[in-house]
Amino acid sequence: MTRVSEFPVSPQAASNLVNNASIAQALTEGGRVIEVFVDLEPDNFAPSGYKWTSSRGPNKRIVGTTTGAVRVTVEARAPITFVLPFLRTLGREK
Repeated sequence: MTRVSEFPVSPQAASNLVNNASIAQALTEGGRVIEVFVDLEPDNFAPSGYKWTSSRGPNKRIVGTTTGAVRVTVEARAPITFVLPFLRTLGREK
């Protein structure tokens, strides 16, 4: 990822970005949408033209108008790690 929007993208902003109101509506109808910019790594041997971390990717070339869904994990943490700092402060109080 090279950049992430600070605020959700409006349907109008999405329409301006993709230059297609119906695609923008479809992209934003599920709730808040965050704009993410990425630099893809080329792969001349992959059908898509790009490197993939989990597979060879789709069996078709990806172009500028290709849409898709992605899942991004920013951080993986055990739930207890959110509580431990609070529990430590309780043990120090007198």
